Amino acid sequence: MIHFTLIWNCFVFCQFFNLINCRDVSSNGVNGFSGLHKNLMTCFILALIFATQFLSCFTFLGRMFFEAAHTGGREFWVTIFAAASVLLANVLLKFIPEGIMGKAPQLNETEPIGAGSKLLSAYDSHGKGAVFKANTGAAVVT
Repeated sequence: MIHFTLIWNCFVFCQFFNLINCRDVSSNGVNGFSGLHKNLMTCFILALIFATQFLSCFTFLGRMFFEAAHTGGREFWVTIFAAASVLLANVLLKFIPEGIMGKAPQLNETEPIGAGSKLLSAYDSHGKGAVFKANTGAAVVT
């Protein structure tokens, strides 16, 4: 159960750092921390996430609400530093030249994913069909 708690903790902190990364999605800005102190709601949410994770890993509340095991401080901080690799990955991704990124496959947002697949065509044909076909000779009771 400790392993699952540490995996869950790492996942939550990946989202924690991704929330910081998403504050600056431009191709030239590499710092999601800039102006973080000016947005009190974001600071509150980050503090709430951290406090919830801290309490769930070090108190009985984690077992009661999340079925999490008690973890040691070392393991807790290791998961945080492992999750912080999201920040490094974001910086490295932004240093890739746009010429190389332009050659990457692009997602066409006007078409649904798998538009030509048999599964989606079956879904569409059933979606366009009648939901209920009443018998012609049966009496309808209201």
